[in-house]
Amino acid sequence: MAEGPGGGDRFFEALVGAIGEGVVLCDASMCIQWATPALEQLLGYQLEDMRGRHVHELIHPDEVEVARTRGSDPDAASWQTWQTTRRVRTARSDYLQFDCTVSDLTADDRVGAIVVVLRRSTDRFQAWETERRLRAIVENAADAVLVYGRDLRVTYASPSARAIFGDLDGTILEQITDHIDPEEASRALGLLEQLNESPGGSIAARFSLQLGEGPELWIEAHARNLLDDPAVAGIVVNIRDITAQVELQDRLEDAARRDPLTGLPNRTRILELLESALRTPERGTVAVLFLDLDRFKVVNDSFGHATGDRVLVELGRRLQSSIRWRGTVGRFGGDEYVVIAVVDAPEDAIELAEMLGRVAREPFTVSGPEHDQVEVFLSGSVGIALANPGDGPSTLLHHADAAMYRSKAYGPRTWELYDEAMREQARSRLNLESDLIRALDDGGFELFYQPIVEVATGEPRSFEALARWRHPRRGLVLPSEFIPVLEETGGIRKLGDWAIATACLQIQEWQSLPGDPIGVSVNLSPQQLGSDDLAADVAAVTDHFGIDPSLLWFEITETLLMQDLDLAVKALARLRDVGCRLALDDFGTGWSSLTYLRSVPVDVVKIDRSFIEGVADSPDDRAIVGSVVWLCRTLGKDVVAEGVETEAQYDALARLGCTHAQGFHISMPRPAAAASAWLTGQVRI
Repeated sequence: MAEGPGGGDRFFEALVGAIGEGVVLCDASMCIQWATPALEQLLGYQLEDMRGRHVHELIHPDEVEVARTRGSDPDAASWQTWQTTRRVRTARSDYLQFDCTVSDLTADDRVGAIVVVLRRSTDRFQAWETERRLRAIVENAADAVLVYGRDLRVTYASPSARAIFGDLDGTILEQITDHIDPEEASRALGLLEQLNESPGGSIAARFSLQLGEGPELWIEAHARNLLDDPAVAGIVVNIRDITAQVELQDRLEDAARRDPLTGLPNRTRILELLESALRTPERGTVAVLFLDLDRFKVVNDSFGHATGDRVLVELGRRLQSSIRWRGTVGRFGGDEYVVIAVVDAPEDAIELAEMLGRVAREPFTVSGPEHDQVEVFLSGSVGIALANPGDGPSTLLHHADAAMYRSKAYGPRTWELYDEAMREQARSRLNLESDLIRALDDGGFELFYQPIVEVATGEPRSFEALARWRHPRRGLVLPSEFIPVLEETGGIRKLGDWAIATACLQIQEWQSLPGDPIGVSVNLSPQQLGSDDLAADVAAVTDHFGIDPSLLWFEITETLLMQDLDLAVKALARLRDVGCRLALDDFGTGWSSLTYLRSVPVDVVKIDRSFIEGVADSPDDRAIVGSVVWLCRTLGKDVVAEGVETEAQYDALARLGCTHAQGFHISMPRPAAAASAWLTGQVRI
């Protein structure tokens, strides 16, 4: 270097260093001789660490070959200054991008070196990095991405899209729809053409695909019009494989319509089939036959529920085999079966009823876990109802049920045809209604409490409040007998208000106990849920008793939601605003359970006992329960298994990760005093 005024080389070093840019001096072989402090700060090296190193050691490996080619190019021998962009390795082993100006001043006696000036190209590098990251995300995503232009020709297909559809570059988009049902393909093309004319618009739809000989796939497609975005200039379609989700929903919905024990249509499906039969114009008359086994409880009590279940399964198989094309067989619940048929005359229905009676009387040879093979002899009572104009499914089932009970009361006859004489039974119903009205006014009801425990510890977390009626002559009457009557007569609202206040009083009493606060859940009726004053009344009663509203739970059934989903969602949202917790009861028995999980603001999901019955020994039940547990955990909802009656069921639920359980294995429902005693002095599971 030439000397500067008063300072020689140091003057120029200080001058160059003050520029604030990275400057490197290299010899003719491109080995570093000196660098400014600014470069030391940018790269993190000390000058002594860089001195003598070839610049290629600091350049990104992908760019070294290009740099070497430049240095060996005979046409570049006369260059003096040139510019380039390079990624340079820092002391932290990452890379920064620089705009480089290289000047060959080796022939200049004042310098005698190759001078490299480096400036950070931050914006361009970040843009390049962003593009690289986004490309990596798109090209490695499981979702398929397609981009097509105004002419419906594909301009980009991600690797996932190519894996599904094959080579799509330049392919007309209509070819993709060859994999879709023709009607659905027409709908898809119509949506895409409509989107083509809607700048910035978006659509979403789901379709089934059939790719070659492979299984059917379900996809969910989201498309957005970015034709006016110069960076894309196309319509972007994001395609997600939702086959597993659809299959799970199908399994749950099918399970919700089938009896888990016999595989026959359940109550929900029977009502659907009966409604369809009544709507369908067909020759003949719709007949409903209601079969109830006589003394079936004796089988369960003598040989156990496992043997009883085998009898029920075998009976269902026999009924299907006997009825065949003449009708549809379903299990209504317990030991009750329903047959729906279309007959030309009452005699045809009677013939079917007699056949059902014969099938029920055939001996059952079954074995159980605690005994050898046994032969079980049973009989059945059958009620017949023939549809009249204007009859609905519930009315027809009610008539058949009433006829069955008359048949059972008469004894030797195996069937009874509903007729006008049965209206006499309605008079006893009126007497029942009168007794209920008096009980509401005179305090004839009380709440029993059944605990809900944490599966992992057996610790009680809450109780479900269950109404019981102490009839002056009949003794304790269960809700299954009086709740339907109160719902029909309107008395259920009064009973519900009383139950809420009584539950709050019980919560207040339990607050004095040591440990975590104990909540109580109360079942809501349709009449209560439809009241505009429900939330305000609940807020007032919790305030009156001085309890935290979160300790008061409300349980709703899927049947209730089916009546008016929008009304239910609004009412439940108001209860949640008060601070109460909400539980979806009997989950899995309705026809759109997954829809309710998504749209109804519940905190807790109670799996119906019909799925818990077989959770210990049925792979299908375990799979369904496990799926529901996983789904609820993903959605942030607690899970309660209802109807846990055995230790095997309890252990199976623990292995599946179910958090809470309720049932006779834990405790039967108890009056308030007995529940308090259980709570304070119980034997833990």
